[in-house]
Order: sequence, then C-alpha cells, then structure tokens
Amino acid sequence: MKFSFFTFGGRFSWEDVFFYQGWRIQRKIKTNRYRLLDSHNICRENSTFENCKNTLLKYISACEIQEPKPNAVILIHGFGRTQKSLFPLTSLFSSINADIIAFNYCSTKADLRHQGEILAQFISNLANRPNLFFVTIGAGCLVLRKFFDVCEDYRAANIKGIINVNPLNSGSDFAFLANRISVVRKIFGPMLSNITPDETLKISRIPQDIPLYLIFAPSKFTALFRKIFKRLESFPQLSPPAETSYSQYYKEIKPLTWFPMNNENMLVLCKESIDELVQKS
Repeated sequence: MKFSFFTFGGRFSWEDVFFYQGWRIQRKIKTNRYRLLDSHNICRENSTFENCKNTLLKYISACEIQEPKPNAVILIHGFGRTQKSLFPLTSLFSSINADIIAFNYCSTKADLRHQGEILAQFISNLANRPNLFFVTIGAGCLVLRKFFDVCEDYRAANIKGIINVNPLNSGSDFAFLANRISVVRKIFGPMLSNITPDETLKISRIPQDIPLYLIFAPSKFTALFRKIFKRLESFPQLSPPAETSYSQYYKEIKPLTWFPMNNENMLVLCKESIDELVQKS
C-alpha cells in the first residue's frame, strides 16, 4: 500500500470518478493518471484506476471501513468552484441518514458535456446502487441536467430528489457578457460558453417524475452585477425562461448575504428539504 502523505490540493485539475465512504479515486483531467485519496485527503496510491481500486479494497479490509448506507446525497458545486466550497453543507448534513458526497469536477478545464459524462461515470461506480439525492449550487444544476443528456437510462441511477440552490437553469447573463472577452474565456475555460442563456435552453430539463426543489438565496454581488448590467445599453437582458418554471416548489431566502454558503437560513432550509426527501423515500 502506497503512502504519499498529504496532497497539495489540485481540486481544479482532479475530477472524482469513484467514491467509497470518504475515500475517492480521482483522475487528472484528460489524462490516464489516477490517485486514491483517503477520507483525510491523504494520497494512498498514484497509478492506474485498477491499481487505485485494488489498493482501496485492501484498505477496506484492513481498516474495516463500514459499508455504504442505502441513501446518498451528492453535492455539486458551482462554476469556478471546487468541492471545498461545499463544506458548510457537508458539515450540516452529517446528521442525515445518508452518505454525504461532495462531488468534485474541473469546471474551468472542460466543457459541460465532459462534466456530465464524468458525473455519469461517478454515479455508475457507486457501490450498492443507493437511492440518490442531489443538492446543486449555481451551475451545478446544469452539470446534473447534462447528465440526463448523456446517460442511457437515468432511472437506473435511482434518483429520488433534487434541490437546486441559486440555480442557473436559465443560464447566466454574466457568462454571456464575459464570453465576449477572449482573455476571460481562456481563464474560465470552455464551460463558460455552455452556461449562457442561449446554450442552457439546449440542455434537457430534469425529468418530471423526479421531485425538484428550487431555493433562491442570491448574493449581494449578484444584485450589484444586475444593476451594473442594466446601465450597459448594448447588453440585452436574457435569462428566458423564468427559473421558477423548472419546479412547482421554490423558496426565496432573505436577507441577502455576500456569500450564500454562509447564509444560515439557506443552509437550514436545504437540510430540512433533504430530510423530507429522504424520509419520503
């Protein structure tokens, strides 16, 4: 068993492809290089996928790692973020009777289709086929919607409920504006052009047989940007259709905060909604 001590992070370049009780196998994006991280983010193997998986099996036996629960909550971060931004939710959800999984994808390194394919691979690799519940933040909802585009049969994934927090289901006007600037496109990568209002209309919606909750707790930055955009005469106000058209259940949280993930009202509502969905399952 290999021991490489703590990693230097690399969350913007490593994507999750396998998860088991806090242990995860990650792939360096667009390469065949894999690493096995334990629940403390210590690298235990750095090799091929099969070698990482075999090493994990040895640790499961040696460390008597408990089996997965029948329910799993997958958290999907927003554009330009990593799984680290999900810490307030993972901490709050620890009391829920489910495995809490903060899924990491490289939002600035690949297009939206790639993100959907990685999510599909990640879901197919989950042990014991649990009942799945999703909490997405910002553009994370588009990654999940893209999963429905690329997967062959979404029903096989056992998805029992979805909560979108500050969703970009109708696209981002900021992305539309930023995509016009070549330097910004290079910094934020190909996914930037995939989250504009025109492009998001091309993505499949969440199937109607899956319960979908929308929670709006926008930041003060968002309100500030909207005021700035309105002063730009050449900038068209896009964002069709209305966000609320994606679900019959939606809730707006006030007052606004600079950082929504620090909004206690939003966090509590997320937990209450997940608890409700898990109990119904």
